Amino acid sequence: MSTFVALPRPGSVSAPIFDGTNLTSFLAIFSHLGMLAGLALDDLPPMILAYCTPDVRNVLRYSPELVCGAKSWDDAVSEMRLFYTSSDEFRSFSLDDLRNFCQRVCTSAPFSPFHDAQAYLRRFTEISGSLCERGLLAVAQVQVYFVVGLPLTTRWDVEVRLPEANRGTTTPPSIPHVMTILRDVLQCDSFENFVSSHFLSETTPSTPLQDAPDSALCPSTHSSPSKPRSLRCFVCGQTGKHCLSPKFCPRTADLVREQLARFETNSRLVAYDGSSLPMTRNPGGVAAHLLSLPRRRHCPSTYHADPPAYPSPDLSFSHNSPHRLPPFSAPSSCHVPVILTAAPLPIPSDDVVQSQHIDVSARCGTDQNPPQSSPASHPPRGSSPVPRVPLFASFPKLPALNELVTFSLGKLLMLSPSFREEFIKRIRRMGPVELRIDQKPDPPVACRSALPPSPIPSRPGLIRISSYYVLSTFLTILLLILWTLIDHLFLPAKVQATYNYLPSLLSHFSRSLLTPDLF
Repeated sequence: MSTFVALPRPGSVSAPIFDGTNLTSFLAIFSHLGMLAGLALDDLPPMILAYCTPDVRNVLRYSPELVCGAKSWDDAVSEMRLFYTSSDEFRSFSLDDLRNFCQRVCTSAPFSPFHDAQAYLRRFTEISGSLCERGLLAVAQVQVYFVVGLPLTTRWDVEVRLPEANRGTTTPPSIPHVMTILRDVLQCDSFENFVSSHFLSETTPSTPLQDAPDSALCPSTHSSPSKPRSLRCFVCGQTGKHCLSPKFCPRTADLVREQLARFETNSRLVAYDGSSLPMTRNPGGVAAHLLSLPRRRHCPSTYHADPPAYPSPDLSFSHNSPHRLPPFSAPSSCHVPVILTAAPLPIPSDDVVQSQHIDVSARCGTDQNPPQSSPASHPPRGSSPVPRVPLFASFPKLPALNELVTFSLGKLLMLSPSFREEFIKRIRRMGPVELRIDQKPDPPVACRSALPPSPIPSRPGLIRISSYYVLSTFLTILLLILWTLIDHLFLPAKVQATYNYLPSLLSHFSRSLLTPDLF
């Protein structure tokens, strides 16, 4: 006795529906349901439109092979394939698609949870399956592509656990074998995570294992369970994305490249200046906190010494050394200037001023042992920049030459004996000008490096102009005027000549008197 199952109601959960894709699957399922209902295939064409979406129904409703009264299943299938054949075909891939996919995954971040490896397996099988079906790839080639497409760090973990015979492309491991290794590596309680979280942490226990008592090796049943260790990476702030260690975090390379952090010889990640990394509540970890600061790149200060980004020359690092630091290259925009300081310029005393020549070797000489600059002598931020000099330059700074210095005329005469003598000669030629230089000079304008006031030595024979010369000059002028008037009154024939001679004489005398060529 046979039992028939009626066709499911159209639109119900168990009813098939055709939306224009996967035509072959729809026809196979619909014909099977018709057979379970005890219907022949030629009785099914009028029922197909009820199991189609409205868009498909609006297209096929005008086909005579699917209307009510149609009696041919083959004609109905041919009519439907005429409209929806292309969407029924599966997507085909090429070798370039497989190579590009493997290259993109190989350069990405390593797998952290196991479902990342499962997602990679599903996509890889979708691409490589079509190539194997068409005979473009062999099974051994598919296995090679699967191992090569793994991320770099994940592939190293897999290759270490593979047998020696399966570590080459000649006899590659099978895909199920690789997935088994990935499950052991990426599981939460794996040995790799234990090593990275306990042995590669920043602090290590100081007590050796053999010194621990036997009771410490076996946990007590009465002791309270310890708090589970957090799997959150303090560098990037993510949980379960990579092995728990700064050297496995991809954001560590960004901090080192931006000169915000560096590794010490004990593989401890610290700030670029050697201090500990800050504790932050930023969801992006300490990397997001440091990269968000205004001053991102560490530029060496002009006045303070910073720790070197590369080992000092007196330390030797070889390839066999257990602590070999990678070279850190300073950016081209941040040069370390060499600030050389010299002793301040000496202020000349009165004895030095009164000497015939002034020794300037102390001003222009180079101090062989310049004093080291102290932090207290550094100029404040925002002041005028200190001129930068080439490396190993030995000439000193002369800050006094850049300052404004004001000297009175008396001090200028005091500094240079030759200038003083020339000035006296010019004064003597001027004649009737009364100039008193020995009087107390006006106070000079205040300046930063003015010389101390020193009285000019009194030299009455050279500087002071006697009133005798003034009186004799005045009498000479008066006699010339009287002689001219007498000549004009008693010699009328020479009036014109005298009239022209007198202005010329007076203009020449006044020009030599008022505008002497002193310098």
